[in-house]
Amino acid sequence: MKFIRMKKIACVVLIGLLVFSCKKATNVPLSFDYGSIKDGVYDNTFFKFKFPVNTDWYVLNNEEANQLYEVGNDVAAGDKEALKKTLEASAINMAKLFSAFKYKPGANTDFNPSLLINAENLKDAPEVDTPEKYLIEAKKILNETAMDIEYVEEKHKVKIGSQNFEFIKLKNKGYGYDITQDYYVTVKRGFAISFIMSYTTEADKETVYKMFDKLKI
Repeated sequence: MKFIRMKKIACVVLIGLLVFSCKKATNVPLSFDYGSIKDGVYDNTFFKFKFPVNTDWYVLNNEEANQLYEVGNDVAAGDKEALKKTLEASAINMAKLFSAFKYKPGANTDFNPSLLINAENLKDAPEVDTPEKYLIEAKKILNETAMDIEYVEEKHKVKIGSQNFEFIKLKNKGYGYDITQDYYVTVKRGFAISFIMSYTTEADKETVYKMFDKLKI
């Protein structure tokens, strides 16, 4: 698969809020579910959440998602080799549950809005047991990246369904325009679950939130 505008696409990943370095893979439970799409609805039985998927959006397969995140980590790390190694190690603990773009990556468009959902195993960090603690650690990594990031807004204990989320809005600059990235993070069943929405216009924000606003968790 070729990503014609890979850097612009990859910058939306913004390392996926990967926080913890681990040399050995952390096994997921036998009942772990990466989720599936059926009748236009993404459903995850392990974390017990679901939402409708925009039918005209492009959902990445595992190979495409892995490639995207690898390039995203390279872009985020820049020339910082130590940070790159940390991100590569952290990726072992992250499950990419859902990666969708408005257009197929490589399409001739200035920016491609997206919704990404990741679950990071916190088994090796028992002290990080709340979304707020997770974001504190995540921001330390974000501040080390080569990206031009502006923190715009933060909200604590945002209630969605049965879960409390931490919210942070970022401006990702340096590509000729500002990319807005909204992060909602919760902790469930020993994992930090991150919902990451990226857009540049109000119209694209609306189509991304068309899915997220109907989240049942």
